Amino acid sequence: MDHCQVNSVVMKSLKRIKSILHETPFALVILFSLLSNGLVAQAISESTRISILTADGGNEIYNTFGHTAIRVSDSSLSYDVVYNYGTFDFGMGFIQNFIHGRLDYYVNAEPTEYFIVNYQYQNRSVHEQFLYLDSQQKASIIAFLEWNALPEHRGYRYDFLFDNCATRVRDIFIADSANFQVNYEENTDKFTFRNLIHNYSYKALPLLDWGMDLLLGTRCDRVITAKELTFLPDYIYKSYALSYNKKLNAPLVSRVNELYIAPAIDKPVKLFTPFICNSIILVFSLLIMGLEYKKKRHFKVWDAIWMIVLSILGILMTYEWLFTEHTVTKYNFNILWANPIFLFTAIFLFIKSMKRSMEMILLIIGGLLLSTQLFFFTMPQQYHLATYPIIWAVLIRILWICYGLKKS
Repeated sequence: MDHCQVNSVVMKSLKRIKSILHETPFALVILFSLLSNGLVAQAISESTRISILTADGGNEIYNTFGHTAIRVSDSSLSYDVVYNYGTFDFGMGFIQNFIHGRLDYYVNAEPTEYFIVNYQYQNRSVHEQFLYLDSQQKASIIAFLEWNALPEHRGYRYDFLFDNCATRVRDIFIADSANFQVNYEENTDKFTFRNLIHNYSYKALPLLDWGMDLLLGTRCDRVITAKELTFLPDYIYKSYALSYNKKLNAPLVSRVNELYIAPAIDKPVKLFTPFICNSIILVFSLLIMGLEYKKKRHFKVWDAIWMIVLSILGILMTYEWLFTEHTVTKYNFNILWANPIFLFTAIFLFIKSMKRSMEMILLIIGGLLLSTQLFFFTMPQQYHLATYPIIWAVLIRILWICYGLKKS
């Protein structure tokens, strides 16, 4: 296609874009990009390819859920670049920003060769879906990607569930609804966010799985929509396989390619999972009780230790609920057993005059915990399997302490 033909295509596309400006801000970006970047239009040819890359999950906290990116290539120009929305600066302030829900990610254009080598090193498969697009659609998408990769536009406030590398790629096509119909796999299994997070994180890092679950509140326990499934790259892959190019009256994905297939590696069986470890704690707590009964003594130091540990965990949960920008850490019922009030009862253990106050506090907490176990099916939040041994250890210990206080 020569320069005049492409310019004609671009000018026709401007009329269509103007007609949807009031509905999609994305179209405004395309309009200005096409007007200001003639190189994009001139470069579009039959050799230009746009594809979606989906990488399998890894074994690290930041990659266990997989990854999505966009590839733009043209063999006639020896041009091959990946637009990666999962780039972040793991430098000063990262941990603090992560805790407060203020992580800033950005889109980065990098050579495809570097992208693939990185996933080969991590032993993670990379799947490619080639998109069926005409020259006008290619020009619009590439113009947007180039605009979005500019230093003044590349950053965005990351949200694990609602604004991440997968949803950013998805929304490019949702915004241009005149051209594309984005379809989704139905949530027939009635998944919640918590279910899906568990399905991915437990296979890679069981401790991470439990740790994440402890900080997630009730907002992760509703059945999510088909669109919300696509916060995960695997569901983006399925979504594009179902989507449609309305203008060309054809499926959006023309063919698939396996860029890299990671060899299977036998993973060692994890014996000491959070459930096993917490069950050991439960048994140890019961043994302590048996020893106390035999020696007719109350091991206050043991009670002080677990109360302080759980209160610190509860303070962290409370902080994530009330003082951060995270939306999914609010209304967290794990605070019932990891209760910040335990910090006070740990002190009251050693103050004789506060024993009755401590008993009243423990009975209230114990009653709440018992109700969560008896009426778990009505709870708005699903507890992790590994949490139950801890809940029962705390509940039994509370009843034991109150029994001892009554006798004394």
